[in-house]
Amino acid sequence: MPEQDIELARGGFDAWSRGDLEGFLATLDEDIEFWTSGVFPGLDPVYRGHAGMRKFWEDFRGPWESVRMVMDDFRARGDRLVALYNFEAVGRDGLTVHREGANVLTLRNGLAIRIDAHGSWQTALEAAGLSE
Repeated sequence: MPEQDIELARGGFDAWSRGDLEGFLATLDEDIEFWTSGVFPGLDPVYRGHAGMRKFWEDFRGPWESVRMVMDDFRARGDRLVALYNFEAVGRDGLTVHREGANVLTLRNGLAIRIDAHGSWQTALEAAGLSE
């Protein structure tokens, strides 16, 4: 996988953590599909297109005062990129959350066309055929 694809993904995660919705959307194809994979209870199972990602942004970020994804590693296989991160958030009610998470991104023409969320690094690596 070209280094530029990894940089694209890194830029998308950085934009997400900065609260830059437009910067985040710039890394996604217009027809993006985001599969929440049951990782986010109470949210839709899939969000489609930029309009869907705007809805996910509002649905997900609503209860949080701050949200940050600290990137740990990227691993590639074919057109898929596994992004391993630590999720850090502070709720509007003061709840603090620190946990691992991962996304498997499918990339085409320099943009993400599909993202599958995973609650653990291991399940994401397995899904991409990269289990250790």
